Amino acid sequence: LALKHYTKKLLLQDYFEKTNHLFPIIKTSTKHIIALRNRDELLCKVTALEARVKIVMDFEIRRKGHHQICARGRSEQVAVVYPQMEMMFEIPDDIRKPLGF
Repeated sequence: LALKHYTKKLLLQDYFEKTNHLFPIIKTSTKHIIALRNRDELLCKVTALEARVKIVMDFEIRRKGHHQICARGRSEQVAVVYPQMEMMFEIPDDIRKPLGF
């Protein structure tokens, strides 16, 4: 899990270096349902709901091997150009299209 997460971070860093686009979180909400413990292995299911003006994703977190949802929530991100931090009013095609929008 840690290696996969690290790899994703590298890909986002490469995208930033190529385009100067950042995707800050502008809104998030989380409902904690069942407590998680240190060293629990987690599964995270993410559903993209929108990716035109902003990226909106719902997520569920479950403990690996269990069917119970431990947490669920929603996150919203926008695209900005660095260093001006100017908001773009659309998500770039190379991000939007793989998300199905």
